[in-house]
Amino acid sequence: MLNIHTKKDIESVREALRRLITNGDLAKGSINGDTFRLHPKPRRRGVPVTLCGRLVAEPDGTLVSAWPFPHWMMLAWIPVWCWFGLQLVHAPMWFIILGLIVSAVSFVLETRRGYELLKGIDAT
Repeated sequence: MLNIHTKKDIESVREALRRLITNGDLAKGSINGDTFRLHPKPRRRGVPVTLCGRLVAEPDGTLVSAWPFPHWMMLAWIPVWCWFGLQLVHAPMWFIILGLIVSAVSFVLETRRGYELLKGIDAT
């Protein structure tokens, strides 16, 4: 989970998020009141990640909280990958585990990219 304390008021942070989403080059998403969903565009072979977040007004600025959630296809792909590897291909167990590790590392890297986008909101 990411927490960013900004000096900006909540409307300025909401407007910066809106600009990031409407630009569409780096991310898509939606803003609903004080909550948002941000879908950073993954790299070529990256795992899609959704950042769910909340804006909280504080006396000296705004707190932006965000937590990652994997794309539903990643969650559905894990049992398919294991079944395919074990039943159809008869792959060794290390190969199955390696695929799961690569998927987890890709998720972490794409989550970090999403966090960097949110940290950029404080700078704008």
